[in-house]
Amino acid sequence: MRQTIPRVEGGRLFQSEREGDPILIGTPAWYDWLEQQSSFTFVDHVLTFTAHKSVLRTGGAYWKAYRTRQGKLYCIYLGRSHTLTQERLQAAAQAFAGEHDPGEHASVPSRQLGASRLPRPPSPRMALDVDPSTSFIHTKLYRPHLGVI
Repeated sequence: MRQTIPRVEGGRLFQSEREGDPILIGTPAWYDWLEQQSSFTFVDHVLTFTAHKSVLRTGGAYWKAYRTRQGKLYCIYLGRSHTLTQERLQAAAQAFAGEHDPGEHASVPSRQLGASRLPRPPSPRMALDVDPSTSFIHTKLYRPHLGVI
């Protein structure tokens, strides 16, 4: 028998096809469920992504969202279980829908959920004229120069 991954859709958690009542996102039952699980799929009108829990050596845990598009894996830090709300999950879906660099790790800010976007590339003023073949060696062998303001 094939095991299905739990699905969050429309503000509710559906654990399986046979399961009775779904769990409402943001309720104590939701947060209890998150502590016991390791992954789920989030389905939104924007797109779908999979969330996985990573456990730290210190015993804590946090969630990350993953989505593959055109063969490239994208990742967004979601936060600890007690911070996973419907708004935070939707903000991650919107961030995935925006333009960003493949493989770039980002996080969804907890205070600015509606305006969240992945980090922007550095401005041209910050670019340095460095030979890429030697830049790694120089950073490892020499102390970085302090910028003059």
